[in-house]
Amino acid sequence: MSAAQRQQNRDIQTALNYFSYPAGQVDGVIGNGTRGAIRNYEAAMGFPVDGTLNDFERQFLIDSYQRAQTAAYAPPYNQVLATRGPQGLLRTFRDEQLGLANTPTTTPPTVLPANAPAALPSFGAMNLSETASVNSHCNSINVITTTNGGFTTLDTMSDAAFALDEQFCLARNAAVAEANRMMSSIANVSDSEFVSQCEGLRNFMTPTLGAVAARDPSLIRSEVQATLQDTGQNPQQLVSAGIVCLGLGYREENSQMALASALLLVGADQAAYGEIVAHHLRGGFGVTADSGRAAAWMNTTIGALEGGAPPAFLPNQAADRLALLKAAANGQAAPRAGAANSGLPTFGGGN
Repeated sequence: MSAAQRQQNRDIQTALNYFSYPAGQVDGVIGNGTRGAIRNYEAAMGFPVDGTLNDFERQFLIDSYQRAQTAAYAPPYNQVLATRGPQGLLRTFRDEQLGLANTPTTTPPTVLPANAPAALPSFGAMNLSETASVNSHCNSINVITTTNGGFTTLDTMSDAAFALDEQFCLARNAAVAEANRMMSSIANVSDSEFVSQCEGLRNFMTPTLGAVAARDPSLIRSEVQATLQDTGQNPQQLVSAGIVCLGLGYREENSQMALASALLLVGADQAAYGEIVAHHLRGGFGVTADSGRAAAWMNTTIGALEGGAPPAFLPNQAADRLALLKAAANGQAAPRAGAANSGLPTFGGGN
């Protein structure tokens, strides 16, 4: 591979990661992870889905990334980024290229008369305690990841909390993509009907949402299992509904809908989704933040995955991702590859 080709591949991986189509480490090698990200990008943009970029698809992706480095921080594109995320920004660039105006307009400032009396604004009763935003959180994480040149690996991890944040945002992106895929395969159900039914799921799970920060994972799981058994619904249908509503919760910036869906999935014997509950408890997304409960959920999930539970996200990277989650959950960087065979003596934790 020539140096120019490797650099072009790095540019592709960097752009895919920025627009929330996770390609993994920016190493200039187009492997399975990058091709999966390319397929997601092609599907979202309406291009032929083959995992290989033609000249137009590649140039549009790279040009959009370069444009985003400045446009994303200026109106009206900063509003697009804040409300629709990086993928929404890319869709806006595409729509503009196709002549389909999709950019929000900015509201002109109000000009007061020169002699208007001074007055303090009054908007009535206001709720100043805003709910933490997953979209805003992941937008910030994505910027740092791009600056770092790619996602944290076992060999590069120096900040365990940031590594967990990256994995949360990767899981969130994967959940949205999977929900979109499943929704497209279900006929005669409109987007608004999907959202309405998932809001019903959130309401159904409201008692559990209120208890998740106060009870152990095993107890929550047992309670949800019992509740689901009482509904008499087919387990596979429950799992499908949970997967759709998880992605929709993130797409709609509804943290409680996403959390309710993850809890439903855990109760339906999909233990890997306990990771989502842990992330929400860490960041206070749709629930009161509780680091202790978050750690309990993460450790329970890691134990289930080590025991053979099927992974929920990025199955082609399951082993590496599990090792990274485990190291980050323990707050420790994993030893570098090859250290055990270096020939240097190791005596464990000496004093």
